[in-house]
Amino acid sequence: MKHMTTILVAVLAATVLTGCLSPKGDSIGKQKANAGKMSVKGLDMFYKENPTLKTKIAKAAGYGVYKNIGVQIFVPSTESGWGIVHNNLTGKDTYMKFFSIGLGLGLGVRDFRGILVFDNQENIKDFINSGWGFSGQANAVFKSGETGGGVSAAHEVMPGVTLYKINVNGFALQATLQGAKNWENDYLNEKKK
Repeated sequence: MKHMTTILVAVLAATVLTGCLSPKGDSIGKQKANAGKMSVKGLDMFYKENPTLKTKIAKAAGYGVYKNIGVQIFVPSTESGWGIVHNNLTGKDTYMKFFSIGLGLGLGVRDFRGILVFDNQENIKDFINSGWGFSGQANAVFKSGETGGGVSAAHEVMPGVTLYKINVNGFALQATLQGAKNWENDYLNEKKK
């Protein structure tokens, strides 16, 4: 029965989190504008905590800024969100969605931002087209209002792609193995089906 409860909680968390896969707004224009605002605010938060990232991102092939919600209840963990991948060479923005599931020990609910830094053009293309990543992570974070926070240690989520995270609100004490999938937001990228 204990395992069934854990599975049900994980499914519930995943269901709730899939509602966090797009920016707010009732039109493409409003959603893109909100995504752009999130990206600027996210970069500003990271630069404040780690000023050397500004130079690293300027020299990179591109970067991504993501808004994520993560939930971990004992063994299962889930994260979901959305973001923008910006190509520094072409200036093109690609709107993305994100979902992750993992196993490990921990407890937490948090709103955080992720910054991805891409080493080269091929890394950007691979990330947008395949979007799979696997990693381990350990976090001990707490943030409420202006109290707590900090940038987590960087780790490689796929070859040539480094991820940084910063807590906006919530808490997490966890050590997990995560599998993640990113995919294009066809609606915001205005792709015909």
